[in-house]
Amino acid sequence: MAANVVFRPPTAADVEYLVGHLRQAERNDLQAMAADARQALTQSIKLSPAGFCYAVEYDGELLCICGCGALTLISPVGFPWLVGTPALDRHAVKLTRLSRRGIKTMLERWPTLCNYIDCRNTRTLAWLQRLGFALGEQKEVVPGYPMVKFEMRV
Repeated sequence: MAANVVFRPPTAADVEYLVGHLRQAERNDLQAMAADARQALTQSIKLSPAGFCYAVEYDGELLCICGCGALTLISPVGFPWLVGTPALDRHAVKLTRLSRRGIKTMLERWPTLCNYIDCRNTRTLAWLQRLGFALGEQKEVVPGYPMVKFEMRV
């Protein structure tokens, strides 16, 4: 039987599951931003318009919730985000292929995509570069936790 990847709107149950099953990299990112996982995920979902926020499952197992949002409806800048479970790492190649399509759709809405990620998250930084994002400036939201900017433009 072929594996099945499903993209669907996230539910409250997905948020609760994800908060309890975060990858260590996401825990580090949230710590570097001084953010509560549940609150940060809920806010990210709310800021992502319809069609730009998904729970991603692989054969029924939740891999991640991801999306892209903006601070205003007319903003030319989208802020892509992804919060994953350890299962995400087992299916990274498949997700990379599918992510390229999603990024293309995001760029059709927002000509610039950017966000920040914890410098310690080397696996995701490498993945972002494979997807075509450029890495840029570093800044500390919380002292002692440097974040690096990732960005892509049309």
